[in-house]
Amino acid sequence: MKTCNTCQESKQEAEFSKNSKTPDGLQYKCRQCQADYYRQWRKANPHKARERSLESKSRLLERQPDYYKEYSRDYYKKHSATEEGREEYRRRALAWYYRNRAKEKEIE
Repeated sequence: MKTCNTCQESKQEAEFSKNSKTPDGLQYKCRQCQADYYRQWRKANPHKARERSLESKSRLLERQPDYYKEYSRDYYKKHSATEEGREEYRRRALAWYYRNRAKEKEIE
């Protein structure tokens, strides 16, 4: 058992992320508190969050250039095997497009 520094609740060690720089090898905040913190940070800093996201994606593409293409292709094949799957894929793609288009307008 370990106590979260943010919510002060005692939780199982599995509810904490790893951190090799701490004495016990675990983060000081539980995963839920850490997720809440980052969610608030991203909301307060949309430009920085977008930059970090793009940097992370570009680093992934530099290290593994074919991974993203293969993953996207495999995901589409797996989820578009049936007409229902194709409809769901199209619906999610359109929802993502409109959601991100609106976010882009907010940022600009």
